[in-house]
Amino acid sequence: MTEGYVPVTGAPASPVPDVSVDVIEGRNAGAKTATNARGRFMFAQWICGPATIRLTKAGYEDVVVSRVTCEGYDSKFGTIAITPVP
Repeated sequence: MTEGYVPVTGAPASPVPDVSVDVIEGRNAGAKTATNARGRFMFAQWICGPATIRLTKAGYEDVVVSRVTCEGYDSKFGTIAITPVP
């Protein structure tokens, strides 16, 4: 399992629901999920290793993030802020 949190950039950083989270590179390529009402996402089935994810939502700039998951027992993507399109 791996998870993360998606807030909007700026202060205060409020959670963004319904953000599509797609794994585009790595052992889990093709996996998809979305953020919940609290801006959190989770992949229940996860193979540890390098991964690149893309976050998309209408009205926001796309974000692409690469991480090595499960390094030192840390399987989280952490906080990934997205920015509204001006």
